[in-house]
Amino acid sequence: VGALAARVGVDAETAQVRLKALTDQFGEYSKAQAAAMRVSKALRISQIEASDGFSKLYAALRPTGITLQEIEDAFIGFTAAARVSGATAQESSAALLQLKQALGSGVLQGDELRSIREQAPAVGQAIAKEMGVTIGELKKLGSEGKITTEIVIRALAKLRGEKLGQLQAQFST
Repeated sequence: VGALAARVGVDAETAQVRLKALTDQFGEYSKAQAAAMRVSKALRISQIEASDGFSKLYAALRPTGITLQEIEDAFIGFTAAARVSGATAQESSAALLQLKQALGSGVLQGDELRSIREQAPAVGQAIAKEMGVTIGELKKLGSEGKITTEIVIRALAKLRGEKLGQLQAQFST
């Protein structure tokens, strides 16, 4: 038990150090900490898990001009959608990694799009809805570079509103 407690303590400290290092250039450490706390509460995940996942998305998106609020909305929307759809923690983590890589590059296409459609289908559906197309049309649009970070961020923000309520309802049953 002592070794586990020590490991949790080290993990928590590591997550905070990473978040501090990432937010220093924007002077947003306390705001990012508060966002990670809101993520933790909204999704009912540990503070360590929330800080870790949030910081990974922050690292990819904040330097591109995406705001702290947009990152919070995207992380909550993505995670709530994945959890409501029954994705395992491993599937969610893999899809989040693909999402982070795609959004950091500015477009969602190829393997990243395929992975997200397979492992987090609600996210693919939300992107299609945001673009006013069918899910089947996403592959072509992705190959043309038309699924931009801005479109994905808007879709994820809408998912936050839609899926977080469903997730909260699952917790109360």
